Amino acid sequence: MLSSSIWGQESLQKKLQSSPKIDSLLSYVRLLDSEPREVYEFNGDYKRTLDWNFWESIQPQRNSTTHLLIDSIRQTFMELADQALENYMEERHHDGMDSLVYIITLGKNENRKKNMDTQLHEMVHHGLRSTAISTPNTSESMIFSYRPIIDEQGAEPEGYNGMFFYNNVKAGGDSIKPVFIDLKAYEKMLKKIFNRKGIHQQHCHIRKDSTYVFDHIHEHWSIGEIHSDHEWASEGKATIYTFSSDTLAMEVYRILKQHTWQFIEEHPTTRCTFQTDSVPRSFPFTIFKSETKLKDNLSHKFIIYLSMDWKNLNTHAYHIVVFDVRMSEWGTEFLPRDWQSLKSWKNGKRTYYKKKQ
Repeated sequence: MLSSSIWGQESLQKKLQSSPKIDSLLSYVRLLDSEPREVYEFNGDYKRTLDWNFWESIQPQRNSTTHLLIDSIRQTFMELADQALENYMEERHHDGMDSLVYIITLGKNENRKKNMDTQLHEMVHHGLRSTAISTPNTSESMIFSYRPIIDEQGAEPEGYNGMFFYNNVKAGGDSIKPVFIDLKAYEKMLKKIFNRKGIHQQHCHIRKDSTYVFDHIHEHWSIGEIHSDHEWASEGKATIYTFSSDTLAMEVYRILKQHTWQFIEEHPTTRCTFQTDSVPRSFPFTIFKSETKLKDNLSHKFIIYLSMDWKNLNTHAYHIVVFDVRMSEWGTEFLPRDWQSLKSWKNGKRTYYKKKQ
């Protein structure tokens, strides 16, 4: 149960639930299309975001999934217009091409003493002009954009881009300070999740001294960009779990998300980012991340990735990587190339596990 000083008897997931009309729309989006990217964050404020992007090569037919979604989104925006702090709707229909932009903000965040950073959303129509709207100090905002991709000659569109974004923020209050994850408690939970048949576990020790410079960008598998001209150090341990089947991997992934939500509910001041997509869209996929600053310009990061390794065109393997690393604040967390079979990596020198005969 969450501390009553933060949320009373209400769970965090319920507290960050959308207003009813938006919740109904989000359920409809999930019903008609694959789930949008959904992220939970706490860094002083509690934040839930969903975004969904799609591309189509031709103008969709009237009874297509896309048109059904557009109609539902348009209807929801119109129904919420009277409640909005800000509301913007623009539609252009010209030469058989549709261009739509809907933006709405709801619910002023009264609990926040300091203004939150102003968000600026800019949509470009037909390459001719842009429309912008600011959403400062609001608890809910939603944006939908659908527009043609016009070639240089400005003739027939090359396709259509769609984007849907939802943001829900609840102020934590100045008395609530974010803290680094309770690693002992969380790792105890992870041990129970991964203790089952069909999962192979191995470790990789990684160390980069401040004087080491990467040869080139393809030297490693990384999250973010490696700046080889900056002096920074990093040392950490990656625990790599490999699964005997896709079914087992997705089941463990589901259980991991479920228990991570429970852990966050029990430790609501944990500074973290938690991505809850049912089906990861790309790899490596960051499931969970918590970080904190240490002395001497160092930081401590704890990250969980889901990765898919293609052995050939028809065969792949899923891995979940638990990465615990201490590093310079301006550095980048990274895993070296061949991390699936590495025992250690130190300044470019690799030591591999022996292959089983």
